[in-house]
Amino acid sequence: QYALADKFCRKALEMAPKHPKGLELYAGLLLEQGNAAEAEQLLRQCVSLAPDEGYQKYLSLAQLLSGRESESLTKKAIHLIRKAITQPQ
Repeated sequence: QYALADKFCRKALEMAPKHPKGLELYAGLLLEQGNAAEAEQLLRQCVSLAPDEGYQKYLSLAQLLSGRESESLTKKAIHLIRKAITQPQ
Protein backbone atom coordinates (compact mmCIF):
# COMPACT_ATOMS: atom_id res chain seq x y z
CA GLN A 1 0.00 0.00 0.00
CA TYR A 2 2.88 2.34 -0.77
CA ALA A 3 0.73 4.54 -2.97
CA LEU A 4 -1.74 5.22 -0.19
CA ALA A 5 1.02 5.81 2.37
CA ASP A 6 2.74 8.17 -0.08
CA LYS A 7 -0.48 10.10 -0.58
CA PHE A 8 -1.00 10.55 3.17
CA CYS A 9 2.61 11.52 3.80
CA ARG A 10 2.50 14.15 1.07
CA LYS A 11 -0.75 15.53 2.47
CA ALA A 12 0.70 15.70 5.98
CA LEU A 13 3.77 17.53 4.71
CA GLU A 14 1.59 19.98 2.79
CA MET A 15 -0.05 20.83 6.11
CA ALA A 16 3.23 20.94 8.08
CA PRO A 17 6.16 21.05 5.62
CA LYS A 18 8.80 21.53 8.33
CA HIS A 19 7.63 18.85 10.74
CA PRO A 20 10.77 16.77 11.49
CA LYS A 21 8.97 13.52 12.29
CA GLY A 22 6.82 13.87 9.17
CA LEU A 23 9.90 14.38 7.03
CA GLU A 24 11.63 11.43 8.63
CA LEU A 25 8.60 9.18 8.17
CA TYR A 26 8.26 10.12 4.52
CA ALA A 27 11.99 9.62 3.96
CA GLY A 28 11.64 6.09 5.35
CA LEU A 29 8.78 5.40 2.97
CA LEU A 30 10.83 6.71 0.05
CA LEU A 31 13.73 4.46 1.04
CA GLU A 32 11.36 1.48 1.08
CA GLN A 33 10.38 2.40 -2.47
CA GLY A 34 14.00 2.77 -3.60
CA ASN A 35 14.01 6.55 -3.91
CA ALA A 36 17.25 7.22 -2.05
CA ALA A 37 17.92 10.62 -3.61
CA GLU A 38 14.68 12.21 -2.43
CA ALA A 39 14.94 10.45 0.94
CA GLU A 40 18.42 11.92 1.39
CA GLN A 41 17.09 15.43 0.78
CA LEU A 42 14.31 14.97 3.32
CA LEU A 43 16.66 13.49 5.92
CA ARG A 44 19.08 16.41 5.48
CA GLN A 45 16.19 18.81 5.96
CA CYS A 46 15.09 16.91 9.06
CA VAL A 47 18.61 17.06 10.51
CA SER A 48 18.76 20.81 9.96
CA LEU A 49 15.34 21.37 11.55
CA ALA A 50 15.89 19.22 14.65
CA PRO A 51 19.63 18.57 15.04
CA ASP A 52 19.48 17.52 18.69
CA GLU A 53 16.36 15.35 18.59
CA GLY A 54 16.19 11.73 17.52
CA TYR A 55 19.02 9.54 16.36
CA GLN A 56 17.24 7.51 13.67
CA LYS A 57 17.49 10.16 10.98
CA TYR A 58 21.26 10.30 11.47
CA LEU A 59 21.64 6.55 11.08
CA SER A 60 19.40 6.48 8.01
CA LEU A 61 21.32 9.30 6.39
CA ALA A 62 24.68 7.73 7.31
CA GLN A 63 23.68 4.55 5.48
CA LEU A 64 23.03 6.55 2.32
CA LEU A 65 26.39 8.30 2.40
CA SER A 66 30.00 7.28 2.75
CA GLY A 67 33.32 8.45 4.09
CA ARG A 68 33.73 11.13 6.71
CA GLU A 69 30.21 12.44 6.34
CA SER A 70 28.75 9.01 7.08
CA GLU A 71 31.11 8.60 10.02
CA SER A 72 30.18 12.01 11.41
CA LEU A 73 26.46 11.24 11.19
CA THR A 74 26.95 7.89 12.92
CA LYS A 75 28.89 9.58 15.74
CA LYS A 76 26.09 12.13 16.15
CA ALA A 77 23.56 9.30 16.41
CA ILE A 78 25.67 7.57 19.07
CA HIS A 79 25.95 10.84 20.99
CA LEU A 80 22.16 11.26 20.97
CA ILE A 81 21.61 7.65 22.04
CA ARG A 82 24.02 8.05 24.95
CA LYS A 83 22.35 11.31 25.92
CA ALA A 84 18.93 9.64 25.91
CA ILE A 85 20.16 6.75 28.02
CA THR A 86 21.78 8.94 30.66
CA GLN A 87 18.98 11.49 31.01
CA PRO A 88 16.69 10.93 33.97
CA GLN A 89 13.11 10.27 33.03
